[in-house]
Amino acid sequence: MNPRSHETERNRALSESRAGRLHVGLLGSFRVEGPQGIVPESAWLQRRSAKTLLKLVATDPAHMLHREQIMEMLWRDVNAASARNSFAKALHAARHALEPQRTRGSNTYLLLHDDMLWLDTENVIVDADRFERLATAALERGDLERYEIALAAYSGELLPADRYEDWSYGRRDYLAYLHTKLLRGAAETLERMGASQQAVDHLLIALQHDPANEVIHRQLIRIYAEQGMRGEAVRQFHACRDALKHTLDVSPDAQTVALYEDIVADRFQRRGPTYAQISNFGDAGSAPLCRAVSEPPFVGRDASLRLLRDRLELADAMRGGLILLSGEAGVGKTRLVAEFVAEASERGATVLVGGTTTHPRMLPYSAFSLAIESHVARQPDDERQRLADRHRALVRLIPSLGVEANPSFDRAGSVARHSHLMAAIVRLLTDLAAERTVVLTVGDLDAIDPLSLQLLWYLAHLAGNRRWVIVATCREERLDAESELLGALDAAVHQGVCTHMRLPCLPRPECDQLVRAILRDYPVDGVLLDHMFSLTLGNALFVVELARALRECGDVDATAATPTTLSHVSKHVPEAIRKLVESTVSNLEPNVRQVLRLVAAAQGDLTLAELRVAAKALRPSVPAAAFLDALDRALAVQMIEELEGTYSFRHPLVGATLYERLPAHRRLQYEAALRPARRMDGKLSKLTVLTAPVPASGPVARRVEVTQ
Repeated sequence: MNPRSHETERNRALSESRAGRLHVGLLGSFRVEGPQGIVPESAWLQRRSAKTLLKLVATDPAHMLHREQIMEMLWRDVNAASARNSFAKALHAARHALEPQRTRGSNTYLLLHDDMLWLDTENVIVDADRFERLATAALERGDLERYEIALAAYSGELLPADRYEDWSYGRRDYLAYLHTKLLRGAAETLERMGASQQAVDHLLIALQHDPANEVIHRQLIRIYAEQGMRGEAVRQFHACRDALKHTLDVSPDAQTVALYEDIVADRFQRRGPTYAQISNFGDAGSAPLCRAVSEPPFVGRDASLRLLRDRLELADAMRGGLILLSGEAGVGKTRLVAEFVAEASERGATVLVGGTTTHPRMLPYSAFSLAIESHVARQPDDERQRLADRHRALVRLIPSLGVEANPSFDRAGSVARHSHLMAAIVRLLTDLAAERTVVLTVGDLDAIDPLSLQLLWYLAHLAGNRRWVIVATCREERLDAESELLGALDAAVHQGVCTHMRLPCLPRPECDQLVRAILRDYPVDGVLLDHMFSLTLGNALFVVELARALRECGDVDATAATPTTLSHVSKHVPEAIRKLVESTVSNLEPNVRQVLRLVAAAQGDLTLAELRVAAKALRPSVPAAAFLDALDRALAVQMIEELEGTYSFRHPLVGATLYERLPAHRRLQYEAALRPARRMDGKLSKLTVLTAPVPASGPVARRVEVTQ
């Protein structure tokens, strides 16, 4: 948004105030401000009806009412003479409150002529009018900047203290309608721009004002599904159904139900499936049951996949178990699980794909309820009815098992209730595994709800004599020495009920193989492969996204199907990598983020002394007592590493992302803090340059630069 637009609006308001105008605020609360300042509440104490009189005229869209209308609204229970007398006294008191220094017969704001009372709009500004004007312009133009300016002018519902007064209904509802329409319009614009999370934020605000708006619920469900966030999409449907039942006593319409059924049955088509989306299994909430056609080749994981196959064969012989697959973000955990799930499904196993969420409306046992719901929704009616008859206790968690509305769950509810649900889930999983093995996947363990985690460890102890293969994933950096999750994992491994598999980055040969496969129509030499590995260190997501960025920058001769030029990749870090880094950094403490940004701004190595001096020079500074803790945390989450007494980013692309996301004034701030800490004068910022010669036609060599 252009800040000058806000400046223009503010200057306009200031100029209006200086010109002696009266400002009447109706949105959020009632307030009046004139040339002499805010009209105090005490000014209305002598006659409360004076304030109501001003509210009436200010609320009317034309700001003009007949005296008889006012008398009917405010003094309908008294005779005409008393009503006229009360009107005159209220008008006098209102004028006095607005203009205490006025002379008799001098009225600037509230005017009365031929029984018509009106606000002189040349001298009175009503905030509701300004919002309506801005909203109308925004909806006509449809650009994001106007949407945001109009939304900023809406400070709350109209006159909340008079919410139940008949005269306020029409205007309040219309302005609330405009506000909701603005939020939806801004969300649609943001979605077209690719800013899906900001679009979701706007829609969630709209639901706070209109919780039973099914169109908004459906829009949220669709966005979540398009982003691969199946868990959030399912939960949004539940929220929609509950709101409609509670508010209007109706059920979702056929369009919403059909969208939900497509999502849980994996029939919904994501927007442009990529390996980046697949790589967010823990965050997105699920993994596909089959391989997407746009996926890169699966390389370098033969040994890990063989161990999973062995566990599947043991489960077929009633010797199941839990496998925890850990590794750094983007290393390929989700892809490995997707390959295993696809193989297991082809061999006849029942596959249940669970997920995670940090959603505030999280249901108990959410990781498992989503997995079971997805499976049940794909079953024919007779099988679904059979499961419903045998597992009625789960109807409240699994909508496809029944038609009853889901009650609200208290996550801190009784132990007996949750134990009952846990036992019911175990019975259902045992029932499903009666004839064939069940493969159950669960996303990032540190993100699932506590009840799901408790159930997971319980299932691990039972799996030894059942046909269950449970595969859970976790980011390696979140298994730090002080985490409760690591303690529970160590105990489970020690007890023999869990196998912990650590997935490393791809070795150099497999990394080269992956690059060659993605750039199969391009000349790839050792120089390019060297730089790709130095930038990615074999992180599968980084390799795939960088290689794709290179490929998309190449101009391809349609007739010869060979590259005629490989100009250069965008100087910006690929979107999937940026999102991964931002999601990791956003969960860190402020002091840790400050340390990371300093290292990013240095664009090179820093010694402990240099980093300490720079952290102290920041404003606000990182306290000396907190500096070492922040540095420990940055090392523990494997964002940076210490080599020979200096600190730098473990992955160059992570530092590049953080530096790229800093606005110009913040870059200057961090660079200024680093200046006194530089090891030598004139130390230059570094660029990592990825050079890709193109020998196909002529001697011209092209360079591909990735700004670090």
